[in-house]
Amino acid sequence: MRIPSIVLIGLISFAAAELRAGELIAADLQITPDREVIGRGDVGQLEFRVRNTGKAPLEIATAGFTFRTFGPQSTLFPFRLGDTEPCFFAVEGPSPRPGEPGINGLTLSFLPRPVAVGEERVCTIGFQVSPDAAGPFVQRFSFTGVSGSQTQNVALHFVFPLGDPPPLVPTLSLHWLWLLGGLFAGIAALAIRR
Repeated sequence: MRIPSIVLIGLISFAAAELRAGELIAADLQITPDREVIGRGDVGQLEFRVRNTGKAPLEIATAGFTFRTFGPQSTLFPFRLGDTEPCFFAVEGPSPRPGEPGINGLTLSFLPRPVAVGEERVCTIGFQVSPDAAGPFVQRFSFTGVSGSQTQNVALHFVFPLGDPPPLVPTLSLHWLWLLGGLFAGIAALAIRR
């Protein structure tokens, strides 16, 4: 029985070593106004923060997210603000055929570079929630830090409820469960007799 515990301890040690070795950045995202009150078509701000937690300067520090250009699966549309500088704001995406939604990607590069050890950079952009969004959605925001041959990616996921009430889940009381159970038992007994 010692072998499984040794293997488990080894795996935990390996995972912890991998985690320590990859700690280059700390990432944070502030959304204004609060996601709980944002509705379709509303405008807000995203404040991306990245801090160098590594042992060497970051040569590259970026953040961003992907979005659909229109339609029920569209989510957030980013735009520049006066506060966006000195960050580099770039939107890339395929050219969709007419009438088809494209998937674009926003990339923010934190400037100036390099980002010294312990230093923090902030990029602020505006966004509009798609008026065509089908319903509540989860948006994934990505951060990347590069120092020498080390790269760390951090993903943050946020739910945007869009003011929609949570879906109703039908429930039955214990009384109704007993009645339904009795009904099904009676039907089964009749089926067996025939």
